Amino acid sequence: AYATAAAPEVAVTAEVIPGDPAPTLLEEARRAALLVVGERGRGGFAGLLLGSVASHVAAHAAGPVIVARETPRPGGPVVVGADGSPGSAPAVEFAFAEAAARGAELVAIRAWHGRVPRETEENLPLIYDAGDVQADQARRLTASLAPTRERYPQVVVRERVRHGRAARVLVEESATAQLVV
Repeated sequence: AYATAAAPEVAVTAEVIPGDPAPTLLEEARRAALLVVGERGRGGFAGLLLGSVASHVAAHAAGPVIVARETPRPGGPVVVGADGSPGSAPAVEFAFAEAAARGAELVAIRAWHGRVPRETEENLPLIYDAGDVQADQARRLTASLAPTRERYPQVVVRERVRHGRAARVLVEESATAQLVV
């Protein structure tokens, strides 16, 4: 009833499937274009950012998963973590498509931790400073977005390079985002 009220033009079906939620949802996700789960279950621990089912499903599903907040942030940007790897290309594509569909700004983030990322170290002079590392990471982020950016010229993109673990950086950025990819 809630889904039908939210989007009456969309056909909605419902099914009760016995079993543990996470494995059952992962099995159903194999046949789905997109899986949507709530951010927290009833048995979660206070203070967790995600419930255990949402966390497990988001980490192990074969396709895209949306973890829906209890209170959506429709005016915020779409945020994507983009490290330039072949594995991040589908995330970048999905984020651009969602930003275009939502009329939202896209914030693309490349996070790195440690002293110097391996791929950057090879390109640095013998004597360098933190600005050189930041600049190389920024160039890599721009290059990784370029092919998809051309297909979505209407999407306004802000690029950010941040020092820190990717998961922590993305969680921080999620505070104002309507969607994190």
